[in-house]
Amino acid sequence: CDIKHSGGAAISLGSHCHHNRIIGCDVHHVGGSAVVINGRVDWEHRYEGQPNNNLISNNHVHHVGEYGDAWGAICIWPGCGGNSTYDNVISHNLVHDTPRQGITFNGMRNTVEYNHVHHTNQEQSDTGAIGMGSRDIYERGSVVRFNYVHDTGGYNMLKPGVWEYPHYCWGVYLDDYTSGVYVYGNIIVRTYLGGVMIHGGQDNVV
Repeated sequence: CDIKHSGGAAISLGSHCHHNRIIGCDVHHVGGSAVVINGRVDWEHRYEGQPNNNLISNNHVHHVGEYGDAWGAICIWPGCGGNSTYDNVISHNLVHDTPRQGITFNGMRNTVEYNHVHHTNQEQSDTGAIGMGSRDIYERGSVVRFNYVHDTGGYNMLKPGVWEYPHYCWGVYLDDYTSGVYVYGNIIVRTYLGGVMIHGGQDNVV
């Protein structure tokens, strides 16, 4: 599909969605995110009813968030804890020119691999090209591997009328208490503050 000029998210998967494939789409100039998997908050980490085994692959995603915010161009929600989405794969996508992160995800055993992500964070900072931001140390087992990340940007107002670019941005951003994530085999280039940031998590392997 070629999806453009939609008001919100171009493609959205709700809770209970499983074994769907979003493959070979061009998604651009949309109001919100390109692809969103919407899990639900469950601090007991039950798998029942959570999105699982969905594949987002070989898509070209760019110029999203034009009518509102796009926390991630490709995104697995919820973002700050209690995410038990599992075994979803985001792979072989080209993602660029985004207001915030190119790929944002959380959950259990989700995999982000073989993506080319660049020129992200063109409107915001304190972020990365590929990011997680769990506040739950029991969300574990996800993998970020074999991605090519470069020119992550970061745009910030230092004071009224004075802007800085690039600013406060990393390549892979494991924010808050993101834990138990494996990050390996990635090529990370021209990321302003560093390649990989671990904020307050534990048992991550880089």
